[in-house]
Amino acid sequence: MSLTPLWITGWECGLATPVVLGTGLADTIAGTVSIQATTKRTGGYALRCTSTGSSSYLQKTLASSDYHVGSVYIYFKDALPNADNIIIRGVNADGDMAIYYESSDSKLYAGKVGVGLCATGYTVTYNTWYRIDYRFYAAATTHTADWQVNGVAQESYSVGSRSSNQMTAIRLGNSGVTADTYFDDLALCSASGDYPVGAHGVSGLRPNADGTHNNAANVMESADGTDIDASGNPAYQFMDDNPWTSTHTEFVKQSTIGAENYAEVQFEDTLFSTILGVQAVVGHHSSGTAANDAETRIRDSDSQETVIFNGDVSETTLLYKTGVVSTPSGGWTQAHVNALRARIGYSGDVTDVPYWDYLLLEVARSGSESFDTVLQITGEPKIG
Repeated sequence: MSLTPLWITGWECGLATPVVLGTGLADTIAGTVSIQATTKRTGGYALRCTSTGSSSYLQKTLASSDYHVGSVYIYFKDALPNADNIIIRGVNADGDMAIYYESSDSKLYAGKVGVGLCATGYTVTYNTWYRIDYRFYAAATTHTADWQVNGVAQESYSVGSRSSNQMTAIRLGNSGVTADTYFDDLALCSASGDYPVGAHGVSGLRPNADGTHNNAANVMESADGTDIDASGNPAYQFMDDNPWTSTHTEFVKQSTIGAENYAEVQFEDTLFSTILGVQAVVGHHSSGTAANDAETRIRDSDSQETVIFNGDVSETTLLYKTGVVSTPSGGWTQAHVNALRARIGYSGDVTDVPYWDYLLLEVARSGSESFDTVLQITGEPKIG
């Protein structure tokens, strides 16, 4: 089963303090939001939103779509929120569709912000992971929310006489409460038929070897000006950090214009066989702030290429770009993931030299509830 994803992430970059520059990781961040390695469900990291009588959230703008079909795992650390809390929002001009926590009965509900909730909720507690599958729709005058908790269907929500608008963004976090809320393994899709996504996880795959370069002297180089060469000065070693940090002195750069020149890297293999989708993340900065351009492509075994980003990266602090990798012919397989390559370069403007600091693939794969139990046995926090 391959999804039609808008965004896939387990926050596997590990950047402790996510930023909005480049809009790859977020478009809006409010309050105390971090990516941490202590409390997570799968992989190495999870998103944490912590607040004391305030709001803390991460919001990501996405391609507008009629539906938001999402699946994400949530975790309340050591206590439930002290007041009503909107934890998941599908942002919509006529009022956000949402998953709520209600403090009066310690239950989750689906509904519409400022309008209402479904009548029956799902009781939750703290220090337990819960999988929330949901389908938000607001592209007609009747807006609806279908949802599940840990694979169990809950009461749907519906409200009529509204304005028709597409979903434009997702927001995860806390709204005016004291709470310590974690999110992991997010898969967000645009197709109604992808609901429910079901049990799944997200893995991060980092560069681990070079592929075949199309380089020339003084074009694709490492930070010290040495030409990239697969045997003598491989590119992958400069972009494989775990975790990512906000300052970086190792990188690949394109020092001379070469619209057909690139460095190619491959990634760690996935061990999972049922692949739902893949997203690529790239971190950039530049030698200065004069306009330039840089391009990152992901190439599959069918020679299909997805341009993750092509444009100006003229910032002296790190910025981040993300893009969903196009599904290969016949759908995703383990072999398709393991054959992916990134090609970086292609610049026609190096007025200020573009740098590639980081590369990452985030791979969503399906897994049964027994798969979740294995995670619990190996020391991860309890799965609800």
